[in-house]
Amino acid sequence: MVSPGPAPEGTGGSARGDAASRIAAEWSERTLPFRAGKALGPGAGLFGHYAQILPIGRERIVMTADGIGTKIEIAERLGRYDTLGYDLLAMVTDDLAALGAEPCVVSNVLDVSVLDDDIVDQLFRGLHDAARLAGIAVVGGEIAELGDRMAGYGASMHFAWSATCVGHLPVGWEPIDGSAVLPGHTV
Repeated sequence: MVSPGPAPEGTGGSARGDAASRIAAEWSERTLPFRAGKALGPGAGLFGHYAQILPIGRERIVMTADGIGTKIEIAERLGRYDTLGYDLLAMVTDDLAALGAEPCVVSNVLDVSVLDDDIVDQLFRGLHDAARLAGIAVVGGEIAELGDRMAGYGASMHFAWSATCVGHLPVGWEPIDGSAVLPGHTV
């Protein structure tokens, strides 16, 4: 296989990242039959979107995961971490809202090099404040100390932060999947 080159300037991501995402999606899609016909099995035919709709009887939950990526370096350089909770919630809730679902609960994973209580406090204070603003509950998570497996800018705690968000798509609401959007429509 030929390695894809870099993405065009300004497109965010890379051709290699797109190829890796396709590989992950192909393997993930092969797991869908494992839950076919069962509660929380895939049922909306929206595989490949940023969020997946999962039926529970007549009710439907919507689920997605995302992280804050390289924005961590900005916080490291500024020594200010309280805004990252807002970004983390924005990264996962927008995927649900884009489908027309109401984001309800979030669980998160914070992988760190070493623990710094002040940074952890800033991160979770920001997450708390963002959750209050959005009307979302943080229902779980994990902090994992990974030592030298984590790298970053400067000598402070280095980390990666991601979350999973679960929302609700009310009965009678159709997901917004973009299929009815035509040129000239207001988005």
